[in-house]
Amino acid sequence: IINELKEERSATEILKSSYNDATIKLKEAETQLIELNIEHNKLETDLETVKLENSELKASKEDIQNELQESNNNYNQLKTEMANLKISFDTLNNDFNELNTTNEGIINELKEAEAQLIELNIEHNKLETDL
Repeated sequence: IINELKEERSATEILKSSYNDATIKLKEAETQLIELNIEHNKLETDLETVKLENSELKASKEDIQNELQESNNNYNQLKTEMANLKISFDTLNNDFNELNTTNEGIINELKEAEAQLIELNIEHNKLETDL
């Protein structure tokens, strides 16, 4: 049981590490999404400005539209990656909760075994006294 507890404890640490890594990646992805959203909004503003200037800037307008499309693609890709990270995060969280439940069960079994050992020790001491 003690070895199982040690293995569970080791698995818990690995799971905690994975959980922390996933949380960091999720935060990084959120930051990138915010930056891309800011860039996206800026490019939309730039596009409107170009439209208002004059017809000679049509080539520049097309370049900005391409950048905007790339930004949209990056934005959508990052949203997909965030959704996947959220799924991974939720899975890790569920695994972590299951492991905690298992650990609590083992701890309860160890407490019961300890209580039985105490009872046996008391009985042993009584028998030695009787002897």
